[in-house]
Amino acid sequence: MPDGNPKFEKVPRKESIEFFKKFLDDHDKIVKNNILSPQKYDVDIKNSYGLKNRTLWLTNIYIISVSDIQEILSNDRNIDTIICASMWNSYTEEAKSLARTNELGLFTIPEFGGALNIEHKKYCLWPFKKKK
Repeated sequence: MPDGNPKFEKVPRKESIEFFKKFLDDHDKIVKNNILSPQKYDVDIKNSYGLKNRTLWLTNIYIISVSDIQEILSNDRNIDTIICASMWNSYTEEAKSLARTNELGLFTIPEFGGALNIEHKKYCLWPFKKKK
């Protein structure tokens, strides 16, 4: 929790939620954006590979781990993408590996922007290079 406030340990700050909503509204690959809660979004992604529906989960977990992924999915098995809400947040390599194995998107916001352009069956593999 970057700002020391336990309220924001998992639920993103209002500013982060607003930034993400604007990101979705402004992105040309997002053709439908249904806000289900401040953390959950139902979106349709349309790119040169076709149309795909995704259920996104926005979180403020500072560094997403394997146990964080398991906890998120235990609450909602329909989620197929987890996104780090703040630019200083990230995930462990183990979490990314688990996500890829289970065809789950796990991204920072800039990575998610890149994944929107990827062939849908390779979406969960983005970014293709390991983080340094």
